[in-house]
Amino acid sequence: MDVKVSYVKAIGILLMVLGHAIANVAGCQFLYDCIYLFHMPLFFFCSGYFFKEAYIERPHEFVKKKIKGLWLPYVKWCLLFIILHDLLLSINFYDIETSTAFGNPYKFKDYAVMIINALLFKYNSAPLLGGFWFIGQLFWSSVIACAFLFILKKMRIGFKSSIMLAILILCIGASVIAIIEKSIPVIGINQRTFFCASMFLLGKLYSLFVLSYKDVEYNALRYSKLIIVGKILISVIVILIVAYTGIAGHDSSLYTTKEWSLIPMKLLVQFIAIIGCFAIADVILKSNHVVQSVLAYIGNHTMPICAIHFSAFKLVTLLMLFMYNMELEKIAEFPTPYYNGAGWICCYVVVATGLSLLLNYFYCIAINKVENLKRIITNNQKK
Repeated sequence: MDVKVSYVKAIGILLMVLGHAIANVAGCQFLYDCIYLFHMPLFFFCSGYFFKEAYIERPHEFVKKKIKGLWLPYVKWCLLFIILHDLLLSINFYDIETSTAFGNPYKFKDYAVMIINALLFKYNSAPLLGGFWFIGQLFWSSVIACAFLFILKKMRIGFKSSIMLAILILCIGASVIAIIEKSIPVIGINQRTFFCASMFLLGKLYSLFVLSYKDVEYNALRYSKLIIVGKILISVIVILIVAYTGIAGHDSSLYTTKEWSLIPMKLLVQFIAIIGCFAIADVILKSNHVVQSVLAYIGNHTMPICAIHFSAFKLVTLLMLFMYNMELEKIAEFPTPYYNGAGWICCYVVVATGLSLLLNYFYCIAINKVENLKRIITNNQKK
């Protein structure tokens, strides 16, 4: 099941890159709306899938794990882009006219403010780290979800019942926060955070039901071609209908609403779409070994793709500008200049994903060499 979730995460991150690549493409608004119905909730769902009941007894261990897995990488990437800000500005990676916070060289005060923002999960307004809002939300939503389960556990409520009750409370809380239009200052916990926490818990609830069935005949039926194809078709149909009609609200991200009645609809749409992704993962499990390896690798390295893909877009944009003799200043347009052509869309997705993984690969090699060198020096000193 672990590798299956990796495939699902690969689907999610590729959809994220595709969604950003087509943001300025004429005629792609409907596809954009379809993607934004579910692609980011998918990550909260997958994260919750692996939540362990033991963390409720030791919530500090869960928080430590999230600090190591989310906060530290977030700060690392933010500090890198803060350091490189003036260089990126000088090569026209930032739009001076539209970006007030990033369109001017940093002074000492600016560096201090940006570093503080990075430490508080608030640096995600940087254009080249636009996808990083999700990291902060994943951290706070998972911590909030764990806190709710910890409290309900103390009230002697069963684990599954606690999850269902917590989802209900979080959904109501999301609506209340939206109605009063308030958020927790400094750290930015808002309606989206509560909504994402409910999706996190929904992922755990799904894993409990899926892993609890040991019946051989039932599992054989569940993984039959007919059931798998049925799940995919249903999810595609639901996504198309909801994106076209807007029956779950006209906010394509499905994160915000002031209408209480839409909360269950939003969760249901996301859940059905994600189940479709898990069904696609079942298909991948039966596919070519190369396809499995590539998608598993992508799914296990979503963080560098999230961090680097906007910068990688600039390479494709540069090629486009030279080929069509366009003004070089257009390289600053975010996330891409306005363009047409399926070929360029594929180019953006492939180059952004591939270059992100390649740079991360060389980074990991460099880190390993440094660690090995430290180990050798330490051993020599002991001798």
